[in-house]
Amino acid sequence: MDREERIERFKNISKIAIDLPHLARIKQRIRDAIDIGCCGREAQSMMLLGPTGTGKSTLLKEIADEYPPEQRDRYLYHPVLYVGIPPQSTLKALAIAILKALGDVSSNRSMSEYTHIVIQMLTRAAPKLLILDEIQHIVSAGNKRANAYASGDLIKSILNAAVCPIILGGQPEGAELIRANPQSLRRNRWAEYLEPFDWLKQEDRDTYQSFLYMYEERMGLSAPSNLFHDDMAFRLWIASNGAIGETTKWLQMAAEIALVEQESSLPCISKELLAEAFDRGRLGANRQEPNPFLSDKHSLKVLRPPTTEKLRLPRLRKGDQALRELL
Repeated sequence: MDREERIERFKNISKIAIDLPHLARIKQRIRDAIDIGCCGREAQSMMLLGPTGTGKSTLLKEIADEYPPEQRDRYLYHPVLYVGIPPQSTLKALAIAILKALGDVSSNRSMSEYTHIVIQMLTRAAPKLLILDEIQHIVSAGNKRANAYASGDLIKSILNAAVCPIILGGQPEGAELIRANPQSLRRNRWAEYLEPFDWLKQEDRDTYQSFLYMYEERMGLSAPSNLFHDDMAFRLWIASNGAIGETTKWLQMAAEIALVEQESSLPCISKELLAEAFDRGRLGANRQEPNPFLSDKHSLKVLRPPTTEKLRLPRLRKGDQALRELL
């Protein structure tokens, strides 16, 4: 196998996507929202929340890929408009991000102009769905409460214009965007929460091991890696804290080390490859933790992931009961 073949094989491994049952169900709910649209009424919003690595952004990008842009007479039509919100975003930065996704790169406008032009361009573009991903970046900038309220007001204006439904995706603290604006909360049709898999729950463990089995099958290795066996699955779970995104990262890094650096044909994913990937990829405080692929299995600690309630709705206030019910 020459270098070009090895790189092509690594690229194919990097593209592997496994539709687990709970992710497939959420995707179908989003497709249903696209099909239903606004139905002549005010549009609705939906929320997809969860910690880093649980598959939120991947799922939303896959939905966008299912509805690719279409070239029309003088412009590119996006049936699903995906907008990634940059870190520390203000209301103005949110408006600019939406306009850039629509192909408008003009600047030096007043805030009222930005709001008006966002509504105008979205109405003209007429997407079937608007995805705003990484909404926690809005509530992490400056005056969090005020910024969340102002940005929520822009989202409410888009919903009022009945352009299209909106998906709000991000980490749990992004719920502040809806909490800060009661009218936005009323418009929220549903909320889904993605959690890391809990090794101490048999159902979660079975699903996690099924994911590893399917991933190994898709890799097309010539020798068994047995990623789904209890020992290897447990070590991968420890390394990733049960998050699918982190698990995938370690597997892809191990494949890259073998195929690109070691010029190997990658017969299997070994503990040694995963140990090297883990040592290279972990950062900060994690560097003090033992490498789960080198440690004795019985020395590894099983820590239950934080509970959904703590992650979903930090610092609940009186007016948050409706959001609690949604989640």
